[in-house]
Amino acid sequence: SSPVRVRFRPSALRSSCWSFTLFLVTFSRHLSTAVATNGTESVDIYIGAGCFWHVQLVLNKAEEKVLGRDGSSVTGITGYAGGKDNGGSVCYDNYGKKGHTEVVFMRAPRDKLPSIAQAAWSGLFNDGERQDLANKGSPYRAAIGFRGGKFGSPELAKVFDDVAGGQASLEAGSGNEEDTLKQRRLLVYDMDTFPFHQAELYHQFHDYQGGWRNQLQGDGRLHDVDCPNELVAMLKSPVVIALISGIGFCCLVCAASFGWKYFQQKFRRNGQTPLP
Repeated sequence: SSPVRVRFRPSALRSSCWSFTLFLVTFSRHLSTAVATNGTESVDIYIGAGCFWHVQLVLNKAEEKVLGRDGSSVTGITGYAGGKDNGGSVCYDNYGKKGHTEVVFMRAPRDKLPSIAQAAWSGLFNDGERQDLANKGSPYRAAIGFRGGKFGSPELAKVFDDVAGGQASLEAGSGNEEDTLKQRRLLVYDMDTFPFHQAELYHQFHDYQGGWRNQLQGDGRLHDVDCPNELVAMLKSPVVIALISGIGFCCLVCAASFGWKYFQQKFRRNGQTPLP
């Protein structure tokens, strides 16, 4: 009998490869859907509502209560986001000029996000307005951020819309907005377009669990940033500049008044009529 010959057909191999690739793509989609459905998928978000010291306190406590986290697993850290200028270092002395607002980043399981959102809403807002009324201006506007933003991830936007309960409107953020105070607005940013920038170490865990700062820094969850130190940053802040300018002006006025009285007394001692 004649030997059997097996002929190699490249077209058949290509067809098999395409079929296998299609299977892998379909399987991975089903797998990711199953993970999301089971709630084990982690979601990255950031939230801003005034000074980020207090926002971090509220979110860290929510992580403890809702997620059972501590210093070894907590994720909420302070930073800046929402600005159009994301080049170079974003620091305390320039984040406002770059259009950013103060926020706190955290990572949470998708199925726990409604509980985290509820804790944030009740701890940071009253009747649709942020509780922090002392800090005003664009760097303190109310905001949330996640990948896709309001229109790219409508299911995440709905979580925050539900906890707001109609007390505030969720609006897609375009960057560099003015303050939202007394407007009952919550800006929603796409994290891919408006990324999170970690704040300086001295801004981390300022109002709660200060020891966690060293713990997160030790295991790489916090890092040094290329920014001025705390003293330099404070001296360059608008509030301190205004305060120093005010003190300088008062000193100048006092010096001028003292000098004027001195010359008047000198004229009197010399028997001259003092100037009016």
